[in-house]
Amino acid sequence: MTPHVLATAVEYDIPAVWLVWNNFAWAAIRDIQYGMFGGREIGTGFYAGPKHEPYSPDFAAMARSFGVEGITVKHSDQLGDALRHALALGKPCVLDVHVDDKVKPPGTGTWQLPPTPFKEPVFGKPVIRNPITSS
Repeated sequence: MTPHVLATAVEYDIPAVWLVWNNFAWAAIRDIQYGMFGGREIGTGFYAGPKHEPYSPDFAAMARSFGVEGITVKHSDQLGDALRHALALGKPCVLDVHVDDKVKPPGTGTWQLPPTPFKEPVFGKPVIRNPITSS
């Protein structure tokens, strides 16, 4: 979510390894939208073209554009070798790990929240607040 850290790692020669669990979406936010908006989402799934096919940016290529090693992992049996390689490099590396976009991990920690009632936004009506009683 903040790719500029790759440039910082290159600048200061920090041997960090990032694993991008690439499920072709901003799924944490998408799943919240599904829960709060009755199964609807906007701007969180990555889709391409008129057929609305799953799509994802190439995060390994993006990493390379920053001067960082970038490796794409498309199958689980490749992950161990890719991770060992990344750790052995001694320089910044991004692993773009493709995971099943249909798997919904269980909520834990602060993400495990009760459903929040949410009203549809009202457009075109002014919001008038009393500056004395409003905070």
